[in-house]
Amino acid sequence: MMDWKRTRLAAVAVSLIATQHGAWAAMPLRAAVRQAVPRLRAESAIRLDVRLDWDASHLLRGVLRIDVVAGNAVLARYQSGEMALTSGSQTFVHTLPPVVRGAYERNAEARLAFHTEQGNVELGAFPLMFPPIDKRTPVICVCDSLTRSEDDVSIVTSRLALDRFDPNRNSMVDRQVMTTPVRTAPEEMPSDPLLYTCYDMVVATSDGFPLLSEKQLAALSRWVRAGGSLLVAPKANLRQHHLDFLNAFPAGGDPIVRLNHEGMAAGTEAFPLPGMGLLHVDLGRVVVVLPDADVLAGDSAAPWRTATAFLWRLRSPQVAHVLSSGTWSSGMQTIEEDRQGWYQQHSYRLQQAQQQRPRPQTYVPAPGTAQEKLSLMPIPIATGGALIASLMPEEVSVVSTWTVFVILTLFVLMVGPVDYFVLGKLRARRWTWVLFPVTCFAFALFTVGMSRYQMGTRDYRRSLEVVDVGRGGEAVRVNRFDLVLTAYEKTCETEIERAMFAPLERTALGGQYGYYAQQMQVGDGGTPVYAGRLPTHYRVSQHINQWAPQPNRWLSFEPRMSGSALDWDAVDAAFLAQKNNDRAVVQRLSGGQRLNASIFVYHGTERWQIHNQWQRGGSPPWQRRNVNPPLEEFVRDICAYPRLGMFSVVSQVSPTGGRNLEDLAVFDQTGKDCLLVVMTEEDGRIVVYRRVYRAI
Repeated sequence: MMDWKRTRLAAVAVSLIATQHGAWAAMPLRAAVRQAVPRLRAESAIRLDVRLDWDASHLLRGVLRIDVVAGNAVLARYQSGEMALTSGSQTFVHTLPPVVRGAYERNAEARLAFHTEQGNVELGAFPLMFPPIDKRTPVICVCDSLTRSEDDVSIVTSRLALDRFDPNRNSMVDRQVMTTPVRTAPEEMPSDPLLYTCYDMVVATSDGFPLLSEKQLAALSRWVRAGGSLLVAPKANLRQHHLDFLNAFPAGGDPIVRLNHEGMAAGTEAFPLPGMGLLHVDLGRVVVVLPDADVLAGDSAAPWRTATAFLWRLRSPQVAHVLSSGTWSSGMQTIEEDRQGWYQQHSYRLQQAQQQRPRPQTYVPAPGTAQEKLSLMPIPIATGGALIASLMPEEVSVVSTWTVFVILTLFVLMVGPVDYFVLGKLRARRWTWVLFPVTCFAFALFTVGMSRYQMGTRDYRRSLEVVDVGRGGEAVRVNRFDLVLTAYEKTCETEIERAMFAPLERTALGGQYGYYAQQMQVGDGGTPVYAGRLPTHYRVSQHINQWAPQPNRWLSFEPRMSGSALDWDAVDAAFLAQKNNDRAVVQRLSGGQRLNASIFVYHGTERWQIHNQWQRGGSPPWQRRNVNPPLEEFVRDICAYPRLGMFSVVSQVSPTGGRNLEDLAVFDQTGKDCLLVVMTEEDGRIVVYRRVYRAI
């Protein structure tokens, strides 16, 4: 009788649980998802407009969970902050981290679920449009009031599209670039500079620009100085903060735009060119088109080709080819020579990378093949091993073989002769079943303690910062690479504020890590979980295996001083290009103070060291034994990216903050500019300062 009652109670409990689960599964909550950028640029963040329809009258509290899934692989996990839904329809903008899609994963979807204290509500799966794996998909954000016709906007974007220079633009099969324009209302423009990493270029039309707020313009200015491209067409209805925004770009500080007696934008005597001004702004580029030039309505090929080539940062030989023929060239002698030299220098490491890559996260053509030379796909650098090797500790202590031998010998003696003879002499062999497990437990504790004593229990962290310096010594962009080495397998949490965060993988760093590749494998702890509000304030959880180095990348546009005592404005491009005045350059930079740093000058295809001095005559703190290539080669590659693929056409791309390191390039080897690189150490961090000096 009692058993029958228990069975009945259990059945009732199961029924109640199933009923409650079914009720939550059928909650009056629905979702719809719109991808803000219909076709993403590679390695950029994903912005989703999520509309939630809550049909009940009471308040619903919980968090939104979004998983980006392709096939059986989870590419990204995101969890929002606490949300409170009221009755009706509400739209939320969520930014997801950059996603790396596998070579054979063509379809992806966002799976949404709303988590509450009472239960979880599955909201369905929504398709996402990713770029083709073998194409470049740059994105142009068009800030417009939406009152202008689509035809007028399409004319502007078609003239600014990068694929207008593609020799194969008329072939859907062979074309390699597909530019995507995204029309955005002024009130929807980001007020955080990091959110502009979704775009390669921003176009502010004469209707949209006057409607931008001061906060939005400040964010746009930070993004431009950090490497973005902007075309702005001021006309009428401008306020003071619009004029301040435009007049802050020239290096000389002289205003270039004013309002005439009719309230229309007009150029001052300092305006660079009649009607259209091309400006270098730290790492970024700006084109200002005045209304009296009538360029937006005209059909003059030369001004548009010049402006488009300038905004996309085409290399100097490619600019000349574009202006003469209207297309870029992939067969220039200078490019082919650079390719051959690059392959000869890195062929061995590239072969190692191919051998160690069991299944690439991103498709990479075989090095040296015709397919690789003609492809514009992202190509990882081959010197990433120098980064990992330089951040690793000098040596990792392990339990010695002699210690292991002694422990095993004592254990065998305890469970063998000691157990048999001692207990036998005491006539207490019945206690063997107690002594044996106690002995095993004691030796296990001793082994763990010895291991922790020799190997340590503290996590190891070290970082390298790449600080791009602008006018006045201000840091306009900071890329930080962190290496995390844990003493045991665990989940690490990292708090991030006003920065983009991306874990790096082997394929992004060339597939091998020099000397340390023989000692341990890089960490691959699965998909990290992002919780909070990107990029303002959020937390990233990563599962890291024991002694598996996990490199991570941070990208920040927060303004700050460079932290270095160098006088960056004391030299210019003409002075740096002279090879016989190294001491004079260092004297001007340091003001006569001692510098513990390595300083390099880049000019064209040449690089030379002008200073290498450390305390007590020592070597740089990042140098390691048996590490090839050295860290200086990694710095060289991220400053002036090897002229392969896309970088045989352009010298720089707008920042993304993703796993690919292409957006760190700042220098064109085919131009006349100079690059000054200072490598030093500050508070245990390796810091690389960079500044580009424009040739006049």
